[in-house]
Amino acid sequence: MSLALPRALMFVGVDWAVDEHAVCVMDPSGEVVTGFVIGHAADAIARLVRRPAKFGPAGQLPIAIGRPNGRLVDLLLEAGHPVVPVKPNAIKVWRESEGPSGAKNDLRNAEVVADYLRARQRRLRVAAPYSDHTKAVRTVVRTRGDLVEARVAATNQVSALLAAYWPGALALFADVESRISLEFLTRYPTPTSAARPAIKDLDRSTAAHLGEHPDGEVFTSLPRSGQINAAQMLTE
Repeated sequence: MSLALPRALMFVGVDWAVDEHAVCVMDPSGEVVTGFVIGHAADAIARLVRRPAKFGPAGQLPIAIGRPNGRLVDLLLEAGHPVVPVKPNAIKVWRESEGPSGAKNDLRNAEVVADYLRARQRRLRVAAPYSDHTKAVRTVVRTRGDLVEARVAATNQVSALLAAYWPGALALFADVESRISLEFLTRYPTPTSAARPAIKDLDRSTAAHLGEHPDGEVFTSLPRSGQINAAQMLTE
């Protein structure tokens, strides 16, 4: 669902990027009031949400941004701003229709977004804030998605390390993230640690076979022979 754009005191354009965001505040006549760039960290985004407040109530400061969702969009909606998602292709066409305007940069892109919002305000629609029920479901879904992504990354890393340093353990299990695989790797994180219980098992088996051998008693009676040494002498 989308809403009509309310009467605006200023128009804000955001050029969204992965690492930082350029912001332009434009008055109704098309004059740029201010422009700035912020990072993607939580405190920087919080400043972006607070900064337009000096120009008037949030409800009269619509913000156009080139994506329909995300943490930044959520915070702007929660602050009361009318958020207008704009398509990057529409901004590109608008920029080209306005003719050459100098070298492109992030602040200039934000200015184009703000001008697009100002000029086409009657034809644009505002994104409706999410209901509390939708927010609750979205939080759970996003958290699960983050955990799945982290698990896949960790599994790939474990598989790569095993392939490089312990390919035998990698070949033991069809799924390296299975419970039995993870328990095995937790108990025996290196080939050496895994070899120790195997050696103990073989020690017990050696002693048992030695006890059943007809000549076993002869070799175990030798001074300081021990079960393993006696078995080695017997077999040699």
